[in-house]
Amino acid sequence: MTFLIVAFAGASAVVFATLMLAQRSLYSSAVCFLAVVLQAGVLLYASGARLLAVLLLLIYAGAVAALIVVAIQVAGGAAEVRGSRWSRLGLPWPLAAVGLLLPVCDGAILLLRAGAVRMPAAPPAGDLALGPALFGPYAAAAEAVALLMLFAALAVVRSPEEKS
Repeated sequence: MTFLIVAFAGASAVVFATLMLAQRSLYSSAVCFLAVVLQAGVLLYASGARLLAVLLLLIYAGAVAALIVVAIQVAGGAAEVRGSRWSRLGLPWPLAAVGLLLPVCDGAILLLRAGAVRMPAAPPAGDLALGPALFGPYAAAAEAVALLMLFAALAVVRSPEEKS
C-alpha cells in the first residue's frame, strides 16, 4: 500500500512540476506549485515523517503561497501574458478540476492506510539530531532558494514609469 501511495504522489508531483513550468500565468503556476507541495507532504507522511509533512504544508502551502499571491496582486496584471487563451478564465478548467480532486484522492489513500500505521521505535535523541541533519549541509541551498524567490517576486513588480 505504501508503494502505491508513493507512486501516486510521486507521479502527481512530477506531472504538476512539469505543468508549473509550462504555464503562462502566475495564477496557474501557483496552483501547480501548491499541488507539488501537497504531494511532497503526502510523500513525507507516507514515509513516516508526519511532523515534517505537516510543517512542509504549513510553511510552504501557507507562507510561500501567500507570498506568491501577494506578488501576483502587486504585479497588477503584469504576470498575465497577453494572448494567453486562459487569461480570461484565470485557470484552465482541467487543471482546476485535477487540483480539486488531488486532495480528495490523497485523503482517501491515506485513510485506507491509516489502519496499518505503527509507530517505529526511535532513539530519544532523534528529535535533537533532526535540526542539524535538515539544516546543516542544506542551509546555504535553502537561503539561495529563498533569495531567488524574492528576486523572482521583485522582478514581477512594475515601476511607476512602466505602469503608465
